[in-house]
Amino acid sequence: MRSGKLIFYILIIVFIILLKIDIETKTEGQFFNDNVEYVSTNYEEKLSNNSEYVSINNGYNYYSNIVDFPSDFSSESTDFYYSTLNTTQKRIYDSIKKNSLKFEGKVKLNKDDLTDVYIAQNAVAMDNPEFFWINSVLVTTVNEKVVQVEYKIPASAKNDLQRIKQISQEIIANSGTNKVEQIKYFYDWIVQNTDYYDTQNSQSITSVFLDKQSVCAGYSKAFQYLCKEAGIECLYVNGYTKDNMLHAWNMVKLNDNYYWVDVTWGDPIFAEGEESTINYNYLLVSDKDFLNDHIVDNTIKMEDSMPIKLYFTFPECTDDSLNYYRLKGCYFDSYNKIAVNDYLKSVFAKGIYQGIELKFANDVDFERFLDDYFGKTKYIFDVVKSANRGYYGTINVSTNYIDTANYIRINIEL
Repeated sequence: MRSGKLIFYILIIVFIILLKIDIETKTEGQFFNDNVEYVSTNYEEKLSNNSEYVSINNGYNYYSNIVDFPSDFSSESTDFYYSTLNTTQKRIYDSIKKNSLKFEGKVKLNKDDLTDVYIAQNAVAMDNPEFFWINSVLVTTVNEKVVQVEYKIPASAKNDLQRIKQISQEIIANSGTNKVEQIKYFYDWIVQNTDYYDTQNSQSITSVFLDKQSVCAGYSKAFQYLCKEAGIECLYVNGYTKDNMLHAWNMVKLNDNYYWVDVTWGDPIFAEGEESTINYNYLLVSDKDFLNDHIVDNTIKMEDSMPIKLYFTFPECTDDSLNYYRLKGCYFDSYNKIAVNDYLKSVFAKGIYQGIELKFANDVDFERFLDDYFGKTKYIFDVVKSANRGYYGTINVSTNYIDTANYIRINIEL
């Protein structure tokens, strides 16, 4: 009987001791902000081949006018997402960044809330594309409080980053000193030197600078890295396309104005029927020209839990003075047939018939233009013939356009 009571008391004591022991757990988390799949913008031909003097073809060459970029623009690289954090999250951010700079994977924390850790972790990743190893993390908790995070830093990380640094310095050295021209140069370089292809490293800058194959996350982070190295404030932004596909892009600041940039959609691989023309409809554009097919997502998507909502807003992009097509002189704030005719005639006078670009400020004016020039009357041919009096041969016209951008490119063969 006494032995039974003794065993009972021993069990009670063991139970009390266990209650006082911190239970340590480890959870490996994957941040899903960057699992981006891109949906291409469709280009459609607007002309039919029913006209007796028209033949339509799919292939065409591209003519790029030299654009004079405005000067005296200033910018300074800052950590935007850091500025959105509270005091606790900033402390966690600082600890992660400090260790990342030293290529140390383990970061000790102070029994922090898991949500604060994830928000800080996300901010570090969004502000610092050079820390390409922190997209996944091993979290150690004690009584549901985080005491450590650990990152799997590749053995080659330091050498890879040195190689990327050297490549970026060469790119920046060739980009000029004008901030606007530098941004376009970075945009062009990434498009021209990267194949759109999903690989193991496609969510990081290594995919662009070292592998030359990437998807939108890699395109955008590489652009952010170049801007950061050049002293230009640039944000990495997650979101969706209008078709609800995950996507990523950037925002840059010049002087006191912000502008959207989507390098991925500048890649001609997404233009059906052509693979040589860089698309500038998403270079330094305003909300009006960008947010009709880009939806910003202010959440952190986790593997086994509900998304974490981030309570901040991005700056508004209201200035469109740096729109590439406005600088090029082919941006129309409204549809005026005389103004369009004058523009086309000025282009023809220079002997340019390939890659003629026009962009309109709204879809109503764009549809009016399309109806007049490529509808039943096909007025484009009257303009071509008036500029080429005495020519009686066949006029071949091909067009590609982007509905959501109110943009068209025309090729004419005489």
